[in-house]
Amino acid sequence: MSPAKGNEDFIGIHFTWKHMFKEIVEILPILEDSLDKFNAKPHFGKLFEMSGNKFEKLFGDDLVELRTLISLKDPCGKFSNEFTEKYIFNKFNQKL
Repeated sequence: MSPAKGNEDFIGIHFTWKHMFKEIVEILPILEDSLDKFNAKPHFGKLFEMSGNKFEKLFGDDLVELRTLISLKDPCGKFSNEFTEKYIFNKFNQKL
């Protein structure tokens, strides 16, 4: 699930964390839109705002594999939260 998996050419963009949460969250969509043409994948431990559908498209088969593993190891969802529901299981966006 590493954003760098399978990429010879990879760059990480990092920002110094300041206590400006509101301002940072406001510019995330602008940053993500700017990086969209590069199929930029977010890091799970960092802030991002993209939709669950877009996240699913970017991670593809790796996400399917992760879902399978989570379903096997945590079938009752004890370790689930809003993040895993949105991004790992795409429950807020899926059209199945």
